[in-house]
Amino acid sequence: MRFFLLMAVVGVSAFGVAQAETGREVMQRAYEQADVFKQSEATVRLLIVDAKKRERERFFSLKSKSAPKLKHSLVKFFEPPNVKGVGLASKTDRQTNKRSQWVYFPSLKSIKRLSTSEQNDSFMGSDFSYGDVAGRLLDEDTHKVFNQNDKFYVVESIPKNGNDAYSKYYTTVDKATNIVRSVTFYDKKSDKLKTLSNRKVVRVKGELLVALSVMANHKTEGSSTMERSRIDVDVVFDDNDLGLKALKAD
Repeated sequence: MRFFLLMAVVGVSAFGVAQAETGREVMQRAYEQADVFKQSEATVRLLIVDAKKRERERFFSLKSKSAPKLKHSLVKFFEPPNVKGVGLASKTDRQTNKRSQWVYFPSLKSIKRLSTSEQNDSFMGSDFSYGDVAGRLLDEDTHKVFNQNDKFYVVESIPKNGNDAYSKYYTTVDKATNIVRSVTFYDKKSDKLKTLSNRKVVRVKGELLVALSVMANHKTEGSSTMERSRIDVDVVFDDNDLGLKALKAD
């Protein structure tokens, strides 16, 4: 949920066209804001709503550690009982722009490494993909300022990998805070696929963090909400605390 987790596009026709900065510079500041605390832990409520307004609610712990070269995160579900123990470990290499992910299902008692294509699959039946949960890398895409006004930048990002699940996406960034307000993703046919809106921001130790994000799916008309609580930024993890052994641990 970096943040990834963290964005939504507004009507870009209303924006001016001045470009004082490059798209990469804007996105770099947004990424740095999302990683302002290098280690953190939180409880996350995941609410999945389908087109018929039927709801499913799940809870998981989220641990993350961000370093200049590597970024780790670990998801462990604890409610409801039918998903308790399910986990997702993610490792992102900022030098190679590679993301590795592993899932663990207690019923199978084995860890499965996700292929690149499987990282595009739905995360536990939600409108977030496994890759969305881990977050994108700054140089995984090319960025340009598409539009702006006195309050926001809109950045157009195009994946460098032609096999990416997205053909492009547009990120709205608050100029005053560098917080991502929204991201709209487009599929391989350049049709609007889904929009991530960051609807709640909280202040932790003087810094702003996104606490509630909603992913609206324009194809299925469903949505998924992630809400973080019990945010702890004073934790200290080593890599093993977010690795494969921790993925299987109770």
